[in-house]
Amino acid sequence: MIQRHGRLATALTVVGIGLVALNLRAGITSVGPVLEDVRHGVGLSNTAVAVLTMLPVLCFGLVGPAGPLLARRIGIEWSLGLAVTGVAVGLAFRVLDGAPVLYLGTALVGSSIAIANVLLPALVKRDFPDRPGFATGLYFTALGASAAIAAGVTAPVEHALGHGWRGGLGIWAAMAGLGALAWVPQLRAHTPPDEPPPAGAVAALLRDVRAWQVTIFMGLQSLCFYSTVSWIATLYRDHGWTKTHAGVLLAYVTSIGIPFGLVAPALAARRPDQRAWAVGATAVIVAGFVGVTFAPLAAPWLWGTLLGVGLNTVFPIVLTLVVLRSRTTEDAARLSAMAQSVGYALAAFGPLLVGALHDATGTWRASFAFLLGVSVAQLVFAERAGRRGYVRSGADVVTRGA
Repeated sequence: MIQRHGRLATALTVVGIGLVALNLRAGITSVGPVLEDVRHGVGLSNTAVAVLTMLPVLCFGLVGPAGPLLARRIGIEWSLGLAVTGVAVGLAFRVLDGAPVLYLGTALVGSSIAIANVLLPALVKRDFPDRPGFATGLYFTALGASAAIAAGVTAPVEHALGHGWRGGLGIWAAMAGLGALAWVPQLRAHTPPDEPPPAGAVAALLRDVRAWQVTIFMGLQSLCFYSTVSWIATLYRDHGWTKTHAGVLLAYVTSIGIPFGLVAPALAARRPDQRAWAVGATAVIVAGFVGVTFAPLAAPWLWGTLLGVGLNTVFPIVLTLVVLRSRTTEDAARLSAMAQSVGYALAAFGPLLVGALHDATGTWRASFAFLLGVSVAQLVFAERAGRRGYVRSGADVVTRGA
């Protein structure tokens, strides 16, 4: 790819990354506080609701590999513009009448976010090769802020607009539409599409142990995050909290760690390896799940703090690892596609299993004990993925072939 130069181009890229990221989580975290209203309003069973919470993350896994393919045809900028437009259209479909369009809109939202998820680390690798931690922190801050705001204000907006859950969720379609319009300046400065990868580059990555360590680390932390944002509000509503109170807790979980997520990637990127950061943040998640599992009402805001800080610190560290473990922009795109497609496919079953365990046992203890076990396993892969080094590069394949 051609490297973009100049302060104006850099400023446009910084603003563009923030605008895209602002629309990549609101459509997901906004559902938790009104999930029971959606279930009753559309007439869904508990299993159908679990599938609904699982669907976006499953789309992340299934559609993610299409990101590099699309970028090679129309370029990263146009691909991201198409993705944020798809988010807006999907969110609008989601609030129309009937279960089929609810699922169709949710699938379109998840598929569009999948494209953006995969291509943003490649954009960071291309335009910020010397400051990947800064760009990743910026991306995450916008991501986390939108997730927190959506979780906290959806229920109040529902009451204020007077259109039920559809009004509360529909506002995020309008926000995504504004984000798509704001991305237009990036399209005018787009770079040419990528060259096709060398034969065997993808297969070489699939045989690389380090690539799999990053991928499984991505999958486990994503499983914990999406299971938490899908069900923690419902857990506390079942314990007698109001819809608004539970939504505020969810907003707190998704926002309290934002300052850590902003700073951690930049600091971690300065070190020879990132094991201390990856393992330390995961240990905080483990502590939070211990509290929610065994004493949810003893100190809910403490458990929310631990989960929020841990989950919101681990995710940008994983994104930074995708950049740091890659030699080139193309390698970053392929590793991002692998880590997010396989990782999110693994994570997609988290909300479903959490819901199924609750239905089977009648309590939330087994559900969050499962997440506790996943977070302990994450410690192992955090240590492995955090070690310095690179994944196999497409350039290596060309060199061996020559």
